[in-house]
Amino acid sequence: MAVTNGRQAKARKLNLWRGHVGKAPQMTSSFDAVVVRIVNGDTVEVAPKQGGPRRTIQFSSTRQPKTADPKQAAWQAEVKEFLRKRLIGKSVHVQIDYTKPASEGFGARDAATVTISGKNIAHELVERGYATVIRHRKDDEDRSPSYDTLLELEQTYLMSVHG
Repeated sequence: MAVTNGRQAKARKLNLWRGHVGKAPQMTSSFDAVVVRIVNGDTVEVAPKQGGPRRTIQFSSTRQPKTADPKQAAWQAEVKEFLRKRLIGKSVHVQIDYTKPASEGFGARDAATVTISGKNIAHELVERGYATVIRHRKDDEDRSPSYDTLLELEQTYLMSVHG
């Protein structure tokens, strides 16, 4: 059986993964929520349906257009509008993938896979060119469970734009 991606090679401990010992699995949480606010192109605020405080959730392994880059800054309003139309007031399923530790003046943030009607929002953003995929180190376990798919979607989008 041929190995088709890095995740399979890792699971079978092939090549550079031979002898690899990963981190102990983290307890992840998942819950249903209603999106109450779009913070920016990669972050939303949700109100859990089972009650409790609102939570700010960042989409796993994605990054919104950069404000410092004039070519990307123009996309920020369009990304927020897309998310507003797609998510505000709607029920979503949130699966916490990891927590980003506090750094550079930002507090700790939950990174999650957010799905609506079974569709991963991060996938939709990347395939439309509204977000880029964060490049994680090979040994970094804190990333989206669909990281390989995100990379493929980004590559497909770039090929369609740049030919």
